[in-house]
Amino acid sequence: MIFDFLAGVKNIGYYSSSSYFGKVSQLVYEFGFLNKASHWDAFCAELPSIMMKYLLLTLILALSNQVLAEANVTQIHAKVCSPGIHEQPNGKFALHVFCDDALGTNVAVFLNKMGAPIHQDYSLGNRFWQDQEWAFDVMSYAWLPNDQLLLSTSAIYGSGSVYLLDPSEKTFNVLLTIDGALIEIVSINEGQIDVRYQVEYGKYEHKTIGL
Repeated sequence: MIFDFLAGVKNIGYYSSSSYFGKVSQLVYEFGFLNKASHWDAFCAELPSIMMKYLLLTLILALSNQVLAEANVTQIHAKVCSPGIHEQPNGKFALHVFCDDALGTNVAVFLNKMGAPIHQDYSLGNRFWQDQEWAFDVMSYAWLPNDQLLLSTSAIYGSGSVYLLDPSEKTFNVLLTIDGALIEIVSINEGQIDVRYQVEYGKYEHKTIGL
């Protein structure tokens, strides 16, 4: 009966390699079990191995989704700047935000919770990571679930770029640069970053980039 059901699902168009059920039924087909009741015992014998493979696949997908999940975006440009410490959710790092009025919003990343052993790139007297191109005239930021930090900057005193920082390693990548632009992060979802930017005053454009 299970074979008829799986075959029916395949026939009515719900069989999809993107669905968990579709993958299971595909594997069943590969073993040649569908519509062959005589192979029921063989199918049952293989079932633990089949399920283990897909439990592992589910775990990998879940971890990947955690990394690429939606993250909360905070705007900190001059009009809405909130000074002080912006902690990493469930993490050791934090962003120190300086609202410097006409000089824009400037930031420093620092190790907020010093544990033992102390991280190799930080010490009791050296907690801060600053004086980098990403630290000037910051428009918005987002802490990602994988402990990285996303920042966007203005080109007035900064670089007009979007940066991906790894505070743990003190490394960063430039994801996007637009000459003369003020860039805001709008949203982050499933590894896609939606930004809006203006090169001309009051004229906004949108762009989507990948992490």
